[in-house]
Amino acid sequence: MPTHSTLQRRLLLALGLMVSGMLVGCSSFERQWRQCQSYAYPDREIAGCWEGEWHSELSHRAGRLRAIITKDGENSYNAHFRSTYAGVIPYEFDVPLQVTENGEMCSFEGEEDLGRFIGGICTYAGNADDGTFQATYITGDSDHGSFELKKVQECSQRCVAGMMITQQP
Repeated sequence: MPTHSTLQRRLLLALGLMVSGMLVGCSSFERQWRQCQSYAYPDREIAGCWEGEWHSELSHRAGRLRAIITKDGENSYNAHFRSTYAGVIPYEFDVPLQVTENGEMCSFEGEEDLGRFIGGICTYAGNADDGTFQATYITGDSDHGSFELKKVQECSQRCVAGMMITQQP
């Protein structure tokens, strides 16, 4: 049977590994976020950097939310989200967006398994234009709420097909 000091060392090691993992994930997203901000996206394009908040109607909780949206194909995008829970716990997840253009507005919807921590299967739908992104979601554990984001405007190159491509001056 492990001694009390052995259990403490294991607990500290596990905590250290968890914190290290969070920092590595944080630095990866932060690096991508800085790169994304150095690009400008064409008007009427939802690809780019977005920031705002998520709100849960069930728990009445909310948190910061940022997204890096890249174009994967003709009508498909990937949204890489980074959110905070309880103001300090970071969480990242990716969701595919199937987009239908309606004039200056794009509608999107999809479904993704975000894992047990965030509620399992998440179904979402919303609208976006070149400046606002609004969506509602429902998760497998009955949580439901909304995302509201604004596009970050400090950009000078475009992102097409998931790759950063330099815009010629």
